[in-house]
Amino acid sequence: MRGASPEAVSLFFFWFGAFGVMGNLLLSRHVDRIGPARATGWMIAAMALGMALWPLSTGLTSLLLLITPWAFGCFASNSAQQARFGLAAPELAGALMALNTSAIYLGQALGAGGGGLLLAASGYDVLPWVGLAWLLAAWALSHWAARQPLHLHPDDRT
Repeated sequence: MRGASPEAVSLFFFWFGAFGVMGNLLLSRHVDRIGPARATGWMIAAMALGMALWPLSTGLTSLLLLITPWAFGCFASNSAQQARFGLAAPELAGALMALNTSAIYLGQALGAGGGGLLLAASGYDVLPWVGLAWLLAAWALSHWAARQPLHLHPDDRT
């Protein structure tokens, strides 16, 4: 939303954060039942839906409604991914979660830098489509990874 007032920006961030927390709370109650790999896929899909709907907004109200799936999946995707790591290699869970957090920060830095370059070169209208492309790539990679067998060290097999 170009030219948004400080109040509108504050409301946007409040809305996004509130639905992010709600998504995380809901996921944490059901991740064991649906499985962390499936939950990760669903949360990435929710983010992709919100990103795809974003360009359809015509004002603040429609923007808030259309980005809700993105907000809902954004915080929860990390929790689902951490549950996935914890199940995949419980003895390495701490290290895997630390690496995951580092990867998130690296992704945020690269995304902000790349988004800034893209914004300067092409304007705002291309941003959601590039973001959607990255989310679809992440979903495909997550889907592929969920179907790979775990390869345990021979000493770890029982």
